[in-house]
Amino acid sequence: EVDQLRKEIRQFTVRRTKRVLNSLIDREPEAYRDHRGRPCRFPRHKPKVYRLNEPDADRTIAAEIRALADELYGVTHFVRPIEMPEVLRRQGVSEERYLQGRLGSARKLAGYQIMSALRSSRAALLEHLRGSEAAIEAFGIEGFSKKAETGNLIASIRGLEGRVPTNKLSIELPAWLQEPEAHAEACAHDLDLYQRIAALVPRLSAQREQAKVDLLIKLVAGHGLVLAFDSRPISLALIRHMIGVRPRVECLLAWGDAASDRETVLKSFAPGSTARGVVGLCSDSLSEGVNLQQASVLVHLDMPSVVRIAEQRVGRVDRMDSPHREIEAWWPEDAPEFALSSDHRFIERFETVERLLGSNMPLPEHLQFESAAPVRTEDMIESFEQAAEDSWDGIEDAFQPVRSLVEGPEALVGSDIYARYRDIDERVIARVSLVRARKPWAFFCLNAGPFNAPRWVFVPEDGTPKFELSEVATALRENLDDDVEDLSFDEHGTSTLQRFLLRLPKIERGLLSKKKQRALAEMAICIERLTDHAKEQGDQVLVDHLYEIQKVLTSDHLDGQPDWDEIASRWLDVIRPVWFEKLAGKRNKPLLLKDIRKDLLARPERLARMVTAHFRVLPAVVPADQRVRACIVGVAD
Repeated sequence: EVDQLRKEIRQFTVRRTKRVLNSLIDREPEAYRDHRGRPCRFPRHKPKVYRLNEPDADRTIAAEIRALADELYGVTHFVRPIEMPEVLRRQGVSEERYLQGRLGSARKLAGYQIMSALRSSRAALLEHLRGSEAAIEAFGIEGFSKKAETGNLIASIRGLEGRVPTNKLSIELPAWLQEPEAHAEACAHDLDLYQRIAALVPRLSAQREQAKVDLLIKLVAGHGLVLAFDSRPISLALIRHMIGVRPRVECLLAWGDAASDRETVLKSFAPGSTARGVVGLCSDSLSEGVNLQQASVLVHLDMPSVVRIAEQRVGRVDRMDSPHREIEAWWPEDAPEFALSSDHRFIERFETVERLLGSNMPLPEHLQFESAAPVRTEDMIESFEQAAEDSWDGIEDAFQPVRSLVEGPEALVGSDIYARYRDIDERVIARVSLVRARKPWAFFCLNAGPFNAPRWVFVPEDGTPKFELSEVATALRENLDDDVEDLSFDEHGTSTLQRFLLRLPKIERGLLSKKKQRALAEMAICIERLTDHAKEQGDQVLVDHLYEIQKVLTSDHLDGQPDWDEIASRWLDVIRPVWFEKLAGKRNKPLLLKDIRKDLLARPERLARMVTAHFRVLPAVVPADQRVRACIVGVAD
């Protein structure tokens, strides 16, 4: 929940920052230009609606599927022990009320999962019911596979029959949750409903998917590059299959799998790309943290259930250095029988927590039994647009500490000085300043490559480096007071600067996400164990290669600087198959990277092959000292 809140805060700050930047640019358009002399401005967002035009027969079948889904018990949501969370007990919730909430939640969640898959595609619904392989075979989808089976509720229920969950409440449960025979009957009831729903899937026409295909083909002819998002990879694969081989159209599929077209999509849609006639079909794994703004149009293939998802998707093209004055975002309009409902907007978030964290919480009472009205596409667009305009009174955005260094009554840099340096036309490789300090310190602004924002780092003589913008700004204020004294370069100042520069390669590792830092730590452990195995097998070639990797992971003194981000990403690709295998099993706690260490090392030959393939050449980056764009060094006497 904390991570979710942080994401939403970032979305608010991004929207506010866009308004601030565009207002500044409107006042001084000549002052805000990119390196090619083009005006820097966020493009205007233009929402559009496309209709799926479902035939009456499909709408009738969808209504029948919804009715069957409403009759489910939701037996698959009662596998772990049934116990009331302590937080609810402290709030005075009775066990009877909690149990009724869990029963209602299970029914609602089971029905939601059916309708959510149906909204995405016929293949997604069949995958949910019978598994990935069955759906791929039924629709003849080529060039798409999953390392770990997804869905297949029908098989899951067959494995649950008669296995009642442990009751940790002091009250009795319904018969089907405590008597094996009754539980088997409840499983048979849900199984029959799922099989009847699965039997209806072949009767649905391809009209919905065909409408999406027709739109993509039309848009790519006019725009050259089209970015499309759907939350389910198999739906993207079905769309790609239906597009087929068409003249002057290349269809790329990018999702979380390492074998997907992810890297090709990033290159084709990156700023400055000359690619044309490309449709990028992306899952939501690409909806954050990547620049795809060479495209001027984005298509929601499924309806985003919350505004945050829509913002993340649109944010791939709605970026400041977009070459387009206007971007289009196309939203689907479903028939009421297929449409997202207002309660589903909440249930999707709840279902994610249930799946990933094993939440044992019931849905709010008003969502457990009532059927909400369908959400109109126009209402979702209005919510999206309103969120982009709302101000967040009383809460500063993430860039406020940085702006306050050059704006307002407490600015460290005067407006005249800031304006003078901002308007300099000469290309400056790096700016370096030395100031007198009680203790040595250094501030660095590092170039992070063409696809990432520059990184700020504050490095004290002792203690932990600071990476957060607010913390760096605070540290600069503390060390650059009114009595700051500039120093000229001398031998002492140069040696102080050099000392901090030598620390940068190791410090940059701390700029990685926590997950990637843990990935590097686990990689070091596994490589060390794998080296011992290679020694026992007498494989000297492998031992030598593993020693080189170990040296990169553990040594502070290297000839070249490793690309820590790329190394961590490759390691995550290596372990992904085992990770998915563990996720597919039954767990009562979140899966950590260290939890799969034993499974990785249990198959050393396979692990060695994967490591050799992914780390044949160790990725490196331009040394940090060559990527410094600005620095301030505090020099002590």
